[in-house]
This record gives sequence, C-alpha cells and structure tokens, in this order.
Amino acid sequence: MEGLGTPDAESEALSELWITGQISHEEMENRRMKLVTDHLRERGY
Repeated sequence: MEGLGTPDAESEALSELWITGQISHEEMENRRMKLVTDHLRERGY
C-alpha cells in the first residue's frame, strides 16, 4: 500500500476494535468515515 502514508492512532484503535471483535466491520467503516469528514470540516472543506 505504498503512498498511503501511515495510519494515525485513531485508525489503529478502530482496527484493533474490529480485529478483536468489539465492533462490526460496518461500525468500523462508519467511524472511519466520521474521522475523515471531521478532518475535512476542520479544514473548511
């Protein structure tokens, strides 16, 4: 996955929750989308 950068702590934590079965794949994707949306909103997009 060259060029994608390294995951931040929040993404790592979400992956860990999913891998250990604490959240569903759908929940992980929803939370990741919220992280991206919040990031863009903070930058005025």
